[in-house]
Amino acid sequence: MTHIYSDLLIAYLFNEIDPDSKKLLENELVKNAELIVEFNELKAGLGVILEHKPMSPDARIVQHILDSTSAKEIIPAD
Repeated sequence: MTHIYSDLLIAYLFNEIDPDSKKLLENELVKNAELIVEFNELKAGLGVILEHKPMSPDARIVQHILDSTSAKEIIPAD
């Protein structure tokens, strides 16, 4: 697979593509089986990413790190 259109496919999936490029890509998708495969792979990957909620560290861990670092003497770099 050549991945010639990868950037356009990603822009298309995020709806951040200009109208001319969108038309070009949609026309190419109709006739290019490799491009369809690449599009479907990118779309599936994006779906997996969007299914997961962002995670934050536990507040106790953050506080522990802050407490540990604020008690240390800062040594300037050479």
